[in-house]
Amino acid sequence: MVRVKRRHVLFKFVTSDPFSELPFDEKQVLAAIRSRVHELHGDFGLGSLLMSLHIKKFDKRTHIALISCRREPARILMTSLPLVNKIGPHICTIQMLKFSGTIRSCLKFLTSYYEHENKSIKVI
Repeated sequence: MVRVKRRHVLFKFVTSDPFSELPFDEKQVLAAIRSRVHELHGDFGLGSLLMSLHIKKFDKRTHIALISCRREPARILMTSLPLVNKIGPHICTIQMLKFSGTIRSCLKFLTSYYEHENKSIKVI
């Protein structure tokens, strides 16, 4: 039996207020992504992603999420994510940070991303 290969996407939510917590939850994010996939790729795109799309990490405070899907429909997901501009009633865009085959490499990138963000903050 062949193992199921997955792809992982690390992304950041860009909102009007970057210092407050996100006003939406994981279910609303998945619903917004699924609706955008359905608009762009139709029933075939939605059907190929429907059962394999999962949020692995979701942090309301840092505005970062890690999402995974099977390898075959990953291109459908990648073309749909940047076009999500509304999650629930809130206006929000998605900025992709890393696309990888393992969660481990995404988390390594996330630690280096946090270090870079901490160095860019100037203390008065």
